[in-house]
Parts: sequence; structure tokens; C-alpha cells
Amino acid sequence: MAETVEATRADLLARLAVVRDLRDRDQELDLLIRLAALELGTGQPGSALPILNEARDMALHGAGTPLLVGRLNYVRGQAMARTGGDPLPAFRAAVQRFREAESRVDELRARLRVVEALQERRQVEAAIRELDGMIEDLTTWGADRGLVDCHRHRGNLHALMARLDAAAADYDAAVAAADRLDDRGLRLRVRLERRAVVPFADGDAARWDTWESLIAEAKALGDAASAGEIQLQRAAAALRADDFDQGLLFAAAARQAALDATQPVLYLMAAMLTAEAREGRGDDAGVIEILLTCKATLERAFGRELAEPVITVLDSLEPRWGQARFAAALGRYRAWAAARKAAEAQA
Repeated sequence: MAETVEATRADLLARLAVVRDLRDRDQELDLLIRLAALELGTGQPGSALPILNEARDMALHGAGTPLLVGRLNYVRGQAMARTGGDPLPAFRAAVQRFREAESRVDELRARLRVVEALQERRQVEAAIRELDGMIEDLTTWGADRGLVDCHRHRGNLHALMARLDAAAADYDAAVAAADRLDDRGLRLRVRLERRAVVPFADGDAARWDTWESLIAEAKALGDAASAGEIQLQRAAAALRADDFDQGLLFAAAARQAALDATQPVLYLMAAMLTAEAREGRGDDAGVIEILLTCKATLERAFGRELAEPVITVLDSLEPRWGQARFAAALGRYRAWAAARKAAEAQA
């Protein structure tokens, strides 16, 4: 990977030297933007900024088409965001230039960055207004995939502002756009997200999908990861209601789906909910057992790094429970583990 990056950088620099000799200002600007994007892509935003400053000076003196200058502003906004600066002016300038170039895809991409920058400033209402305009344009253009993304984004912001009816309407619109695309996987993901973001009542079939219908659709699509996510949400909802038995059942289903889909993060989250459910039932030894099982599974299948959060939780048990409670739980766990080992040896 490093060799490929170095080769690409060397190639760009060589081409840059040639076009400078030829005094081709537009090609020079294009190569500077590419070089800055390469530095950003390799995690070097500080190295990208001087290159972008040089490119900006060229643009201020008339170099570059609207599309090129739009790209320059877009990459500059990315660099500002990664170095603690304010990316909003650069992204707004990118939107204007892409609009002049009549490049709809680039314009919408830059407008989404404007939305994100407004959110970073905690200007949620301004972000919603920006999305209002994007949705109006996308509707005019019949761009359903963009509508799915924008309605989901605006739905999240409405939910953040506790405007739940507006949030639900946005998710309904996103589902409708996914239907028009005939993308069943996308439709399922939107419905699942809607269920997570907006409060609901299980019996409200007119608006909300039931857990069972979502799981059935995920299984029909062969989407084990989504099935696991659904079971995870079910488990979390049960635990919020202090229904530890149901929480345990759904968390176990989520763990199995995570293993089937090879989703380590989903498996980790499901194991944590299992531990929470077992503790709610008073099964301290069971908490230790699931955490140790989760740790071993993650280390074996994905490496020690992914198991670090489990180790942190294990280390927190004794301080949280107290020495006596922890010692009793550990003793019960060890007795259970020894009995299980003996039974397996006899089998």
C-alpha cells in the first residue's frame, strides 16, 4: 500500500513538473488538487493544506473551470474539517461552482457536506433547511436514490429536535423512494432505521413494521446481518422495559446472526446485551461466562484488538460489584466450567 501511494505521488509530481513547463494552468490546478486529495487519503491533512493554498491562489488569478474550482473547494473543505478549521465556506463555494458547471452529482455531494458542517456547528435548523432544498431539487429530477439518503438524514434531524411526526413522514418518504427503486435490501435497511430512530408502538401496524415482518423479510433476502440488527434492537427494547427474559432470548438470536454474517461488532453488542440481561436476572456467573466467551470468540476469529472492550468490561466487574459479590460469582462460574469440562470428557 505504501509503495503504491509513493508511486502515485511521484507520478503526480513528475506530471506537475511537465505541465508547469508547458504553462498549462488548468492541468496544473487539476494535478495540485489530485496531489492534495492523495495527502488527505493517506491521513496527512496538514501536508494537503499548503498544496491547496497554492491551488487557491491559482484559482483566484483565473485558473480552472468551474468544475475544477469546485473540486478545489470541496477538497479544501475536507482538509479544513480534518485540521480543526471551519469547512463551511469552502463547501458552500464548492456548491456554487458545481452548480455553475451543471454537475448535479458533485453539487449534491457538496451540499451534503454543507449539512454536515452545519450539524457540527449545532445549527440543526439550518441543516434541515438545506435538506429541504435538496429534497425539492431531487424530487424535480426524479433522483430516488438521493431522496432516500436525504429523507433519512432529515428524518434523523427531526427526531433530534423531537419532531417525531415529521421524522416519521421523512422515513415514510424514504421507504417510498426505495420502493420506486425496487431495492428490497435498501427498503429493509430504511425500515429498520426508522424503527430505531423514531419511537413507536408495537401495535401501530398502520405506520410501523412489526419485528416479525422485518425479520421475515431479512431472512427472505438472506441478509443475516440485518436479521441480527433487528434482534439486537428487539433485545434493547426488551431491556429498556426490564423484560430480562425476552432480552436474553433476542440477544442470543442476535449473537447467532452475527456469527452467521461474520459481523464482529454486532456480535460484541449482542454479547453485551446478553450480559446486561443476565445481570438483570441476578445471574452474575452467567455475566462472567458470556463475557469470557465473547472475548475468546473475538480473539480467535478477529484478533485481540476487537476484544479490548470486553476486557475493559470484565475488569470493571469487581470494582462495580464489590469483592465479595465478584468472588462468589467467579466461584460459581469456575464450578460450572469445571462441571462442563468433566461432562465433555465423559461424552
